[in-house]
Amino acid sequence: MRKFYFLLLVTSFIFGCSTDSTDSSSSSVYNPPTWIHGTWGLKANGLTVLNDNPFYRFTSDNVCQIIVNANSSMCWKETIQQTPSIMSGNDNSTSTTYDASLISGNGAQTTTLSFERISSTKILWISTSVGDVELEKLD
Repeated sequence: MRKFYFLLLVTSFIFGCSTDSTDSSSSSVYNPPTWIHGTWGLKANGLTVLNDNPFYRFTSDNVCQIIVNANSSMCWKETIQQTPSIMSGNDNSTSTTYDASLISGNGAQTTTLSFERISSTKILWISTSVGDVELEKLD
């Protein structure tokens, strides 16, 4: 009987002390679906005087807003990692939609981006200040 209790104690110790695979320092709250991975924006459509205007870049674990004409971007994963006490985020996806939110001030302000898949090279950026905008894959 003592061997049974010892085995039970050892087993509970091993499983009780295992590492947590959802450690927030090594994982991201963002998990964009593969169909949206890449850089999206407005194409110049062959006009040599205009450049493509990238707006968003999605990776397997990040959402980045690209600052047009500044060659820089703000990636949400890093923003949350730099200020975890005041920033958080979440996302939701289906086979044709992706929503990502960046939450600041413990819920006081939320920025939500919504996208709908049109094809493998086009998405619809939903509910912008100017209405829905069709974006094309730039890479």
